[in-house]
Amino acid sequence: IERNGNISALLELASGFDGDLTVKENAYLRGAMLGYTKEFMDETYEQILDFSELREFEERPFKQLSTGMQSRLAFSIASLVQPEILILDEVLSVGDGAFQEKSAAKMREIIDGGAATILVSHSLGQIRELCNKVLWLHRGKQVAFGETEEICNQYEKFLEGKGKGIS
Repeated sequence: IERNGNISALLELASGFDGDLTVKENAYLRGAMLGYTKEFMDETYEQILDFSELREFEERPFKQLSTGMQSRLAFSIASLVQPEILILDEVLSVGDGAFQEKSAAKMREIIDGGAATILVSHSLGQIRELCNKVLWLHRGKQVAFGETEEICNQYEKFLEGKGKGIS
């Protein structure tokens, strides 16, 4: 695979954090792991904190946060950098309903800004809302590739038939 552009990936949201470090320290740690400079993190840290809605927890050890709060921080760091290529793996259900809406709006903003986005999801609603092409995999093999509505409809029929006809 050849890529041209900076990549931001949201895969295992809570991986790579240190439970004993504070929210702020972990934000900088994650930023460094993603290749961001300290200067960039200094410039964007307040945005990250505001988007994640974790300002009051900034100096709290990361391990004291709920899984949802940890995921919100990871999502905020990855999504506020305006990537050219964005990979999302089952991550748009982070946090409460209001934060999920905020996350979906942010994803639409990134996609509308021209980022190539790969969304891995079983949520047909998210797929229909955010995707213009779908690659359906089953047990690691391609079942179908094509227009969103067509493939989502096929997948729904597959679910209704409990997977008959697919090996």
